[in-house]
Amino acid sequence: MGGFMDDGRIKHHPILEFGEGRVVRFTFDGKELTGYEGEPIACALHAAGVRVLRKSPNLKRPRGFFALSETVHLV
Repeated sequence: MGGFMDDGRIKHHPILEFGEGRVVRFTFDGKELTGYEGEPIACALHAAGVRVLRKSPNLKRPRGFFALSETVHLV
């Protein structure tokens, strides 16, 4: 399945390099999730199944990740 591991975590990226550090816990939208130290938060959110980060102000359309590069864009 491309650059993804079985758990949905991004394994290969054309720009970024990151390994698995120690497991860390964080809270997103009131839910406790886990990621790896040094991993971009966008990757940890994606692995946790988070696809919608917000809704557009006017039409309330779902917005998610645009690019998983050094800067994550909300679209």
